[in-house]
Formats: sequence, C-alpha cells, structure tokens
Amino acid sequence: MSESVLVSETDRDQLVAQAAKVRSLTKKALDTLLSAHSDGVWPYELVVPPAAGANAFKPATRVNPDLPGATKQDESRLPQDAGAVGVETARQPETYSTSTQSMVLHALAVSTGHLTNSRLVPAIEGRTVSVIDKKDMPRADACLRAGLKRLIGEVAKSPQDQPLLKSKTWGEDDPLTLMWLFELLGDDNAAIGTLDADEQRQVQQIRDRIDELALLLVRRAKATPLVPLLTFDPPRHTGTHHPFVLLRIVQLALAQGPRHEAHGEVTTPQIEALFRAALNTELANSSIRDGGFDPASLVFSLEGLVLLNADSVREELVDRVFEVLRGVQATSSHWRPVHPITTNWQGLILLPQSVEVANSFLRMCSSWSNGGSLFSSNVVAIRQYADWVLASSIFLPDEGGQTRTGWQSEHTYLASTIHLWATSQSVLFLEHFAAMLDIHVAAISRLAANIEFTAAGSTTTEKREANWHKAMREREPLAGLDGDGDHLVFRRVDDALVEAAKSNSDDQIWSILLYGPPGTGKTAFSQAIADALGFDFISISPSDFTRAGEAGVEARAQEVFKVLGLQSRAVILFDEIDRLLLDRDSEDYGKQGDFFQFMTPGMLTKINSLRQAERCVFIIATNYADRIDSAIKRPGRVDEHLLLLPPDLNRRRAIIQDVANKGVANGGAQLSEEWMDSIAKATPLYIYKELEAGVQRLQKVLIRAGQLDIDDAFGSALERLRLDTPTISLDSYFYRFDGFDPEQIDRGPWFETCMLAYLLAETESEAPKDWVRTVVKAKRDQLPDEIRQLLSA
Repeated sequence: MSESVLVSETDRDQLVAQAAKVRSLTKKALDTLLSAHSDGVWPYELVVPPAAGANAFKPATRVNPDLPGATKQDESRLPQDAGAVGVETARQPETYSTSTQSMVLHALAVSTGHLTNSRLVPAIEGRTVSVIDKKDMPRADACLRAGLKRLIGEVAKSPQDQPLLKSKTWGEDDPLTLMWLFELLGDDNAAIGTLDADEQRQVQQIRDRIDELALLLVRRAKATPLVPLLTFDPPRHTGTHHPFVLLRIVQLALAQGPRHEAHGEVTTPQIEALFRAALNTELANSSIRDGGFDPASLVFSLEGLVLLNADSVREELVDRVFEVLRGVQATSSHWRPVHPITTNWQGLILLPQSVEVANSFLRMCSSWSNGGSLFSSNVVAIRQYADWVLASSIFLPDEGGQTRTGWQSEHTYLASTIHLWATSQSVLFLEHFAAMLDIHVAAISRLAANIEFTAAGSTTTEKREANWHKAMREREPLAGLDGDGDHLVFRRVDDALVEAAKSNSDDQIWSILLYGPPGTGKTAFSQAIADALGFDFISISPSDFTRAGEAGVEARAQEVFKVLGLQSRAVILFDEIDRLLLDRDSEDYGKQGDFFQFMTPGMLTKINSLRQAERCVFIIATNYADRIDSAIKRPGRVDEHLLLLPPDLNRRRAIIQDVANKGVANGGAQLSEEWMDSIAKATPLYIYKELEAGVQRLQKVLIRAGQLDIDDAFGSALERLRLDTPTISLDSYFYRFDGFDPEQIDRGPWFETCMLAYLLAETESEAPKDWVRTVVKAKRDQLPDEIRQLLSA
C-alpha cells in the first residue's frame, strides 16, 4: 500500500464513524424489509398518501409493477381521493413478481449471513460485523424461510416447455433475476438446508433449469451479439445492447463452476470483445462534450473484462476508468446511468440503478489484483457516493407511530413512497461499502502502527478445507489416542471454531490460550487455523509493546489494541507476551518494575474488549500458562485452553518416515521399518526439528559406513541420538510447583506434567520420579481415560 493512503488518527476515526452511520441506517432499512412482507410476499412499495398523514400509512399491495425504475410515473399509484384518510393507494396484485421477491430475499439472505460467497457482494463474505442484532435473528430467519418457501413454490409451477421466469420488467428468463435466484438457491445459502425433502427436490429442479438457461444465454450472446439479450413475449418492450445485462450473463455462467458448460463457453474471445468495444466507446465518449458518455456502461464493461481475462487488463486502463469516474463527481455525487436497458414505442425506458454501478466499483476493488490500493486511492469518491445514498433515504411514519426507512428508484420522483426492491439493493450496497471501508481502515491502521501482518490466501474454500483436514490427519500430536477429547487439539479447534464458523454457530469460540513446552509449533498451529478459516494472520510479540521503552508501554498497548479492534476476519497471535499478563499474586510479578506491574490490570480490559467484539479470533501463546493471571484465563476472556504437546510415539513414527523418505530422495540411506521404530522409541519429548535433524544425521552416518558394518553404525548413531538432550525436559517442571500438597499442585502446571509423563511412559524409557508420581496420583481422576490407564500401569 502506498504512503499516500496513510491518514491521521482523526481521519481514521471519521472513517469508522461513517461505517457506523452506514450500518445504523442499514439496520433500519432491514427492519423495514422484515416488517413489510405478508406470508412471505413483499409488496412493490410502501406509500403514505400526500394528504393523509401518519395514520394513513399503507403497504401498497401491488406486487408486479409495470416498470420498476421507469421514468414515466405510474398514475395508478396516486390516491383516488386526496382528502381520504387510510385510502388504498395501489392496485391489487395480478401476478407474483419473482424479480421483486428474489431481490428482497437475496438482500435478506446476505444480511443475515445465510448467503456467503456471493459474487454480487464478495466483500461481505464472512464479515464479523452484522447489522442485525442476535435478538432479531430468529425473526429474520423466519422471514427468510417464509419468503424462500413461497418463491420456490411459485417458480416450481413453471412447466418445462415454458420459460422459467416471466417478468414484465425484464422479460423472459432474464439473467438478472436468474442470478439472484441462483445465489438464493445455491449451496452457499445455509437457509436452503432448512427446507423439507419436497422443497429440496424443487430447488434442485430449478437449479438444473438455471444451468441450462445460463448456457443458452451465453450461446445467444456469442452467436448474435447485435440481438438484444432481454426478450419479451408479447413484445411490450425492446431490450438494448447493454453491458449490464451481458455482465449478469457472465456472472451467472462463472457462478456455475468450471464443471459446467456455461463456465467454459463464456470465457471466450467473442464475449470479451463485446466488453472491450463498449469500454473503448465509453472512454472515447467521456472526453467528448455531449458525447453520450455513460458511466454505468463504462464500469460494467471493465468488470466484465476483468472477470473474463484479468491478465489482459493493464493497471493503467483501470486507473484511467476510475479517473473518469472521479471526474464525473465534479458535477454529480452519483454515477447516474444514461443508456437504457429497455425501451418501448411510447418512450418509456428502463435504466439501471446507480447502486449497481457502485457495487460493480466495489467488486472491482475485491477482485482486481491490486484491489486494496484501488479502493484506497478512490475512497473519497466512493464515500461521496455513499453519502449521497444516505441523503437519498426516505422516512415514512407507519400506523404504529414507528418510522420506516428505505429508498425509491432514483429515476422516479414520488412523494412519500418507498420501493422495497430499491431498498434491498441500497442495503446491499451499504453493507458492501461498510465491509470494504472496514478492510481499508484495518489496513491503514496496521500500516501506521507497523504491525506484522499476513494476508489471507486467495485459495478456494474447497482447497482450504482439504488443507485443514490434511493438517488434522498429519499434525495432531497425540496421533495414538482415539476419541474426541479436548487433548486432541486439532479436532477440538475443528469442532469449536472451524466448523462452528461455517454455520455461524453461537457456540463458536473466539479466543484460545495455547500453551505447552517450547518448540511445539504454536505459531504454525495458529497460522493453520487462520488458513482454515480464510482469515488474515497478525502476530503480536513483546517488541510491539516495548518499542518506545518501558515508559511508553501502556501508550503503545493502547495503540496496538485500538488497531486490533479495527480488524476483522483475522487470527491474532499474542506470542509470548507473558510479562504483560503475569499473575498478580506471583513472585515474578512483584519483581517487575512499576510500568509492567500496571500492565496486567490494563490488559484485562483490553483483552476483554477484543473478545466481546467477536470480530477476530485471538490466541495467547505461552510456554508458561501457570504464570498468566487467572483473571485473563477465565471464560468470557479466553474461551478455550489448549495444550500443544510434542509428538507422541505414533506421530513420531510418521514424522521419521516422512523425513527419511525425503532423505532417500536426496541421497540419504534407506531406513527399515524396524530402525524407524527404534528411533521413535528412543526420542520421547523430541520436537519436529530435533527429529528431523537426528534422522538426517543418522542417514549420513549410514551412507559413510557402507554395507559391511551398517548395523553397528546404526546402533552407535541411535545411542548418540538417545543421549542428546531435547529442548523439552520434564525435570524443568519440578521448579514450577511451589510444593506438592494438593493446593500447590492445583496452582502448578499439573496437566502439562501428566501429559509429558504419558509421552515418556509410552516408551518405558525411564521410571517416573517421585514428584511426578505425586502429581499424577493427585490428578489421576481428572485425566483422560487412556492417559490415566497408562500412567497407572
């Protein structure tokens, strides 16, 4: 990120305040959507008749408007009697509008977190800042389910030999509604899993038809590029050659996945050429006065090019497009579309909404290889547009004295009217914008505070899951134990965090005390968790707090935690910051200087705030869990205590075999199964690096020895390996107990001691010392069954 995006703390606070304002208004608009449906069906609009007053608020019952967004006012919406109070202000519905319902339900599915990985609003994926309170979530879930059931039932009525969708606005089987419907009924919408068997069958039938239609639309666009892509029967309107419609076809085709024909056929030069021609035309028109320049067509064309062939799009071209967009705002805060999508002989036209332009802008910032900088360099422009959206909101009183919040089409100018379909699209934009603003603020804050950061990889969800399951199989330290006990750390994290995060479970953990002997891979384990979640990784070490000297530790801690509080979708590792978290009753705490003694109470508040925010997962990694203040380790601040141990006998066997095989490939000696087993039994408490070094050294010795005395050479090398002093020593734990009566044992690292004793007992390498026996005997009943049985033998 360039230095030009660095901002002052005041500017940063203003960005945070704008995001909060956006979410506040979005929450009110969502409440309007949740309140406006009847049996899972949303009306087109909410209206207060001009002469009626607050008590006359009525949801308009018309569901299928002639032309949502058309520039000609629909006279049927005017009150029949301007002096009447509570008069009905709209026609009764003639048909069910799949487009209106799909738009509203799509927004609700995204906002509730049920729909993830949306191609239309990618930055919202997995966000940890929800605009819907937990107490309101059951109501939102019920609303979404009711709407989905009705939508599925209505769409499923369509005969196989007839169009799947018919819209007076968009025509037959239009790609816009198909895209909303596809995402709503896809695997990424968790709400689909709540449907019954018959509804699930209907969903699959609809999805199969959408797959077929996506391929048909792609082939139509390729074969007849000059023929309108929106078709009407009867021909009430005529579609135009608009890049917005073509973009939706591309998004729909790519969403099918690489195994579908539509995905393969859309990534061809013919469709790419259509976008490139439209892009060049709009760039040329932008420099011609009254040249008919359309900012909407410009942005949609660029996004289409990037989706199909990002490598062919030069950074200079992207910069030029956004320079033009910024220039438009010299005369208007929003990017008002100019070219219509449909027209008719009367002169009625249908224009895209500018929120679609803005969402395309934001999608570019998510998908473009340099998207972070793209958003940062254009943040003023998109903030200006967001302010325009906020200022365009409409507030209507309802019959209960409450206020309904929403928007209407920017191409209509109707008094006291909220369009629910327009409200749903504005909600999506504002959520999209707030998510991108969070990412921007988090990035500039990290940069200003000089905090170590690793961005989440761009791998797919399937690849992340495969990597995590491989790590569970190959890196669980206690591979020889069965069951699902808490001592199996990978399995515990999988259940309580990785799987829980997928389902947005209220039981998800957000904080971990990760402890254990040195060298057991706490940093690598934390990084694996971040990779499994698809989160960024932030590492905080003691030097991050002491950078300004002892006198500046508290001020630096405040700055660090303020920055961490602005992060989201990150795993934060506090690596060996024990000195700042020392037990206030311990001797070590009393020996510290005044500055560090003040730190522990202050850290309690900071850790608690980070946990309550539920924006990031944080891990406190330490070799000395018993030295950390008990208040920090309590539930509410730390959700889970996990002991990360060196590998057990079974895991050592697997590590030794893997290292030995790699050594053979590099010219090392071949080790027999018997030899590898002997090495595993000779190396209890050895960490991975020590096992790796020992095996590699032994292979070199065997190569030099040759075949004549290879057995003797192995025996001698194994004995030297056995005599090596590993990093981890059980004897060192003796000094961490104040004594060995029950109360003193309870305050010491008794569980860690017992587990290390178990690893030694696996190989019967030596009899446990008396103090170890005392600890094991005192805590035997609290140990897992398999551990207790072996230590009792």
